[in-house]
Amino acid sequence: MNPKRLGLALLLPLLFFSCASTPAPKEDSSVSSASKDDSEGGEEIVTKIPMPDNSFRSYFYSVDQKIVAYVENGSPDSLQQASSLIYKNSKGTLSDKEIVLMNLCKQIMQTAWPSRKVTWEVPATQTDNPYSRILQSAANGIYDSTTERTDFLTTLLPSMVIFSRADIQAYYSKAKKDLNTALAMRPDSVLANYLMSVLEINKGKAESAASYLTKAEKGASSCVELKAVEAAIQYSMGNYSRALSQGELLLASSPQNSLLLKICATAALKTGNVDKAENYVLRVLQNEPENTNFTLYRADILMSKNDYIKASSLLDAVAKTDSTSKLYLIERTRLLREWNKNNSAASQTIAQALQKYPEDPDVLLCAASVASDSGSPVAGKSATELANKVLAKLPDNIQAQQILISEHYKAGRYQEAYQMCSKLLKEDGVSKETFFAYIDICIALKNNTQAMETASKLYSDYPDDEDVLRSYINMLVATGKREQAQKLINTKLETSSGKTKSFLYYQRSLLATGEDEIFADLRASLTANPRNKDALYRFYRIYYNKQDWRRAQYYLKQVVAIDPRNSEFLAQNAELDELLKR
Repeated sequence: MNPKRLGLALLLPLLFFSCASTPAPKEDSSVSSASKDDSEGGEEIVTKIPMPDNSFRSYFYSVDQKIVAYVENGSPDSLQQASSLIYKNSKGTLSDKEIVLMNLCKQIMQTAWPSRKVTWEVPATQTDNPYSRILQSAANGIYDSTTERTDFLTTLLPSMVIFSRADIQAYYSKAKKDLNTALAMRPDSVLANYLMSVLEINKGKAESAASYLTKAEKGASSCVELKAVEAAIQYSMGNYSRALSQGELLLASSPQNSLLLKICATAALKTGNVDKAENYVLRVLQNEPENTNFTLYRADILMSKNDYIKASSLLDAVAKTDSTSKLYLIERTRLLREWNKNNSAASQTIAQALQKYPEDPDVLLCAASVASDSGSPVAGKSATELANKVLAKLPDNIQAQQILISEHYKAGRYQEAYQMCSKLLKEDGVSKETFFAYIDICIALKNNTQAMETASKLYSDYPDDEDVLRSYINMLVATGKREQAQKLINTKLETSSGKTKSFLYYQRSLLATGEDEIFADLRASLTANPRNKDALYRFYRIYYNKQDWRRAQYYLKQVVAIDPRNSEFLAQNAELDELLKR
């Protein structure tokens, strides 16, 4: 994936959770026998659950409080144990409240722990009760704020809404308050800590989520759902390779787990593995065809493969229902830049995103990239200002540093660019673009030896990469290696793509000595790529020096059409207007 564009930090994989059932993993032999149904082995339950300190008369006052404690713990094993104890104590005759409690166990298991099957028989309840009503609201994406918080479960269960597709912004503060109250009542509750970890990771609070997850894992260390949240935390902390490997390992036993598929999809995007990302994105969309975020990820992947027509169709489809989301505006901006070549429209689109999400790092990065490429401010802010805003929030962000390096270079601040780039190259996982920038900076500073060493090693490592080839040839031409450059250009011309062929002809024009040769190579460059700005601009300079103002403007106007907001080009065109009036 092109490292120049906005990476999908986009985007916590936990936009929402799917409650679809997934295949149950094989039973871990290390799990206590207490997790097995008593009806099978007649074993006494051995897991010890502290009794709740409830001073009021609970709805379940007539049920064995040991059973209620298991339900409040909420782990898969404790839910199964609670149901087993109900059957054992009832001796075949269940009270209405026991039936309600068993149904709660089933609903919690199916919603929070879909990888675990409900292995016990659950009679349907006919009794109206607050617990079932709360869970029904949660399933419908509504945070229940009306039911009185009379006990642990009425306090905890509204937060089960997090497993629906409801917007977390609408209920985050309420859920945080209620879950804190529930944890004050029962700090060891696996379900409460799990819900809090999911709530926090959805808000991007990775450290807080990790703290609650650690507590949840003390009572349910083998749960695939908790391992999935652990992978999501790694993703949120920027450890994308680790999140991907951990997610793929878990998918081996839970191949349809929606959260894991989302983590693997977004982590693969982050690590630049487009083919792997595409596989996971398509699997998510098979389960959730109306998921607009993953439809947009699909569009992003298609653009990475230069399939802009399909990507445009997907964006148009999303626009009918969601044309103001952060991800939509970012992907639309990308399409406008890369396919439509319309920096002005791209700037206007990302300015809309800035207005709605003024502090979002992804939006700021995209805006900074647009401003840097176009040479013009976005929403009144320069590329440098936007990149610095990102670095104020994320000091180690590589893309923001790359943009600042580019801005220093374009402004002629080569020493500042060199210092930043040299430091950045020491980081792991730095893109080839950073090496290209370093080579250009070294050339500008006349550090030809460093430029040659870096470009030569890069070309040796990636001899078939056309971006690397272009950087290497640019270095040869800039450092006076004319014969070597000429030979390599002639060797690569026939097999290169249109974009690279245009570049090669342009570089060869710089090596040519006769005007006929120069013109022939420049024309060949524009035949291969009519939008080659360097070739067009060189034609402008040639005719300008000949004082052929009309032909000079013919080529300069094409440059302006490609880069309409570049103040230098606009000033040169205005000068030609004046010269032509004389």
